[in-house]
Amino acid sequence: MIQAKQLLPLSLVVAALASGYYSQDIIALLRPAAEPIDLSQYCQLSRQACHQQGVEVRMEHDNAHPLKPTRIFVHWPAQTQPKLDMQLDGLEMAMNTLRFRLSATENGDYEGVFLLPVCTLEAMTWVGNISDGHQEIKVAIRMER
Repeated sequence: MIQAKQLLPLSLVVAALASGYYSQDIIALLRPAAEPIDLSQYCQLSRQACHQQGVEVRMEHDNAHPLKPTRIFVHWPAQTQPKLDMQLDGLEMAMNTLRFRLSATENGDYEGVFLLPVCTLEAMTWVGNISDGHQEIKVAIRMER
């Protein structure tokens, strides 16, 4: 039979284990809800060029595929930076922030390759931006298996 003085340490161990197991859920409940993302504000990348703030962006495919390199092309008039930065976050599933670099080409445009990770969903959207360090455009990429 458990004595009263043994009950307190045992209950503390159980509480610690339970709080550790449910810590991510507890943190998510305490964190304020994120604003929903309006995809109409994003340049939906595909083979067809998308225009935003005078910048033209397109991909070599209509959709990206996990673990398959995809080329991206950017025409940013009057841009003289040697590189652009692209940052992506999963919309339907949190999968860390991905960062890619786009390099200037001989004709003054930019080009790069990105590789998206595998996820458990059949399809998902990646949202983010392409930036020169001062100005940025919002981009969205549809990924399908």
